[in-house]
Amino acid sequence: MAMAKCPHCGAENAEGSAFCAGCGKALPSATPTGPRVVTGEAMAATSAGRSVQEDQLRKQAKQACIALFAVAVLQVLAALLLSSVLRESNPRAASVVLAVLLVLAAIYTGLGFWARVNPLPAAIVGLVLYVSLVVLDLVADPSSLARGWLIKLLIVIVLAKAVEAGVKYRQFKAQAGQSAGPAAS
Repeated sequence: MAMAKCPHCGAENAEGSAFCAGCGKALPSATPTGPRVVTGEAMAATSAGRSVQEDQLRKQAKQACIALFAVAVLQVLAALLLSSVLRESNPRAASVVLAVLLVLAAIYTGLGFWARVNPLPAAIVGLVLYVSLVVLDLVADPSSLARGWLIKLLIVIVLAKAVEAGVKYRQFKAQAGQSAGPAAS
């Protein structure tokens, strides 16, 4: 049986293999665009391969952190814009809107920092909070759905992708724990 050598780690693999059994990277002969790291579907056989996979997943899970910080920034921008618009016609409403949106910005900033440590629950809380706020706004003012619907949809999509990245990262960590066995505990 013919063997192919992995250009990344030097491990021998069966000819025609798509991925290296040693490091988990795609073999160039199987992928015309070049090697790539497999995340989530196949666990690399070596610790170096798992390390590469974990780094890739960590980068992906970082989306949760970035998404939550982005929502915090959007809340600050919305607070400044809405309070300046309302300041002339209703100063009291402007103060309330400013305070509420700045509190939400602080909450999303906290969730962003939490996502650095534990991306899945932070992203879930951020998504549930945002959807709840949109629903409450819709109940209070049904015409609010039409205002900023594209931004609302984009925020929900970004937060949903952050949850997905957190799920993949958690699955990898569970897989890595199982493959390490009880000695790693």
